[in-house]
Amino acid sequence: MDILKIIAAGIDEQTRRSYEKAGTSDSAAGAIGIILNSVYLIIGIVAVIYIILGGVGYATSQGDSAKLTKAKHTLIYAIVGLIISVVAFAITGFILNRLSE
Repeated sequence: MDILKIIAAGIDEQTRRSYEKAGTSDSAAGAIGIILNSVYLIIGIVAVIYIILGGVGYATSQGDSAKLTKAKHTLIYAIVGLIISVVAFAITGFILNRLSE
């Protein structure tokens, strides 16, 4: 659990720095940072909604293997999408921080 706290603290710090630089920078990197942060926020919200829908589908499948499989796939795809978006956020945040220095 400690590793998750460390990762969460790093992401929080990177998010704070990205928003500070994006909000104050007049460069192209600042504008791109604002756009990308908005896109990542939307992706995160959509992924969480699909995770909830997959969980509800899993809970209400009542043993029907087709519904169960569909719910599992929804959960897996939503979680993979969320992981990919977090990695993309970290990579683009790193690049934008280097460009704005």
